[in-house]
Amino acid sequence: MMKFVALTVLAMTIVVSNAAPVIYSPSSVSNVTSSPDGTYEGSVPFIIDVSMAFNIDTVDVDINVKVAHQTVKCPGEPFDFSGGTVSFPNISKTGDCMGDALRGQHKDPSKYTMTQNGDGSLTFHSGFPDLKLKQQVSTSESDSDISLYVIYYSACY
Repeated sequence: MMKFVALTVLAMTIVVSNAAPVIYSPSSVSNVTSSPDGTYEGSVPFIIDVSMAFNIDTVDVDINVKVAHQTVKCPGEPFDFSGGTVSFPNISKTGDCMGDALRGQHKDPSKYTMTQNGDGSLTFHSGFPDLKLKQQVSTSESDSDISLYVIYYSACY
């Protein structure tokens, strides 16, 4: 999983990455929109915990509505990502884990989507108040796997 942090100061972009160097112009760094990768979590204390662990084309869904004592745990739920929106293409079909669980709780599965925010977080939409999900940092990656590249006037140092 490629991780990077970019900082742009005047005409200089600094990219910290655990992958091969990639040159980003200042305008492209702020407009990065790629399919979610890794685990995103959000919660309202004593009310709800949501965890979404994204893989290439599936997500492990874990929704715990504490106040109602209801859970939705669906590993390997297919998802689509387009235009900054995460949707669940099978959620309306009988036999879909997430759709069946939500219908069993008398909820409308068609309202369950996520949108990607400019800061890299996701907003979880469910027909209830929106919930911000923040990407969790993997503890398995060591600092020794990170390289620092400085791009200054189109040259990589």
